[in-house]
Amino acid sequence: PQFQKTAFPVLMVLPGQPSTPEAMFRHYDFGKVATTEINSGRIKPFIAVFPPLMTNPPRDTECTNIPGGPQAYTWLSSTVPDAVRRQLRAQLGPWSLAGWSTGAFCSAKLMLTQPKEFQAAVSLGGYFTPIIDRTTGDLFHGDAAARRRNSPLWLYQQHGLRGRKLLLICGRQDKESWPPNQQMLGASRGDQGVSFLDFPTGGHNYRNYRRYLPDALQWLDHVHVAQ
Repeated sequence: PQFQKTAFPVLMVLPGQPSTPEAMFRHYDFGKVATTEINSGRIKPFIAVFPPLMTNPPRDTECTNIPGGPQAYTWLSSTVPDAVRRQLRAQLGPWSLAGWSTGAFCSAKLMLTQPKEFQAAVSLGGYFTPIIDRTTGDLFHGDAAARRRNSPLWLYQQHGLRGRKLLLICGRQDKESWPPNQQMLGASRGDQGVSFLDFPTGGHNYRNYRRYLPDALQWLDHVHVAQ
């Protein structure tokens, strides 16, 4: 009852690829972890939104508006926020993002391209340049400029965070994510808006990253308070 007139901050949570929003509950136990953090008083209540990342399954769109194909970037940056704001008591201010693997890539890209819409992003085992392989198909139709515009690393190098916040979480034994995280850290050296949490053992899987979800939620709560 004490929250019946409260407008809540919003966190968009993006799963990896291929997967569905269910993965964030089955593998990360998001509901239980978030409830525990809220009930303990360590973080304030918030709205969590879990949009599907695969808009044209099983294709991996890398959350890109593909010419003549799925408009996955518009889905996440516009369609989902508009629907949530119409239906839920969400704060008017910018959202935050958190993602795992491909979801982390998309979280960073959305924040860096939509600074008025998104204020912070947490990358759990992420990467920062688009992947092109058999699961994605031809995302950019040979357009090198479009590929750069969809690269969080390139976007950061061109524009910086513009007052936003970024938390990188990565394991040293994660052969997929450690090199791109080091590259992003090198590009952002000295930027107080970029935080880094690393752990010594364990590869690129849910089991190793799920233990850091409470840290991610607490970090995001501090961002919400600061805003």
